[in-house]
Amino acid sequence: MKNRWLLSVAALLGSCGGPDVRETKISDIDFSDQAAIQKVAQELEPRDRQHFDFYVFRRTAGVGMGGTEITRSDGKAPETVGEAVDLAETTKAAADQRIAEWKELIAKRNSLIKRRNSLLGPDSSLPPQNKAEFDRVEKEIAAVQVEIEKQH
Repeated sequence: MKNRWLLSVAALLGSCGGPDVRETKISDIDFSDQAAIQKVAQELEPRDRQHFDFYVFRRTAGVGMGGTEITRSDGKAPETVGEAVDLAETTKAAADQRIAEWKELIAKRNSLIKRRNSLLGPDSSLPPQNKAEFDRVEKEIAAVQVEIEKQH
């Protein structure tokens, strides 16, 4: 009996809150008004707020800096704050993954450059016995550089 009463009170309290800010229509937000943006952001949970801030940045300043706005797969803008938050989270995760892969390629290239340089003699000449390995490493450096440039 006591548990039912607690569940009833919890349900009642949960229904007393205002509308979920995640259901706010994006079209209802004036993105030129910092106070309006902050009002929405402050009502979000911290994790959602972080993704909403990323969405707002990409929608406003990011576009002006040559970036692209975060959109749905059909190319349209998200309809609600919740959808914007979810899309921003996915977009940021993908960007973070690309950055991690790019850093890995840079580290691989730098390691290959060190290997190539170690094959040179003290006077920076290439000893004949190292030529084949030097050429192989040079080709590998070039291939990794192509991959780096594809990502940039």
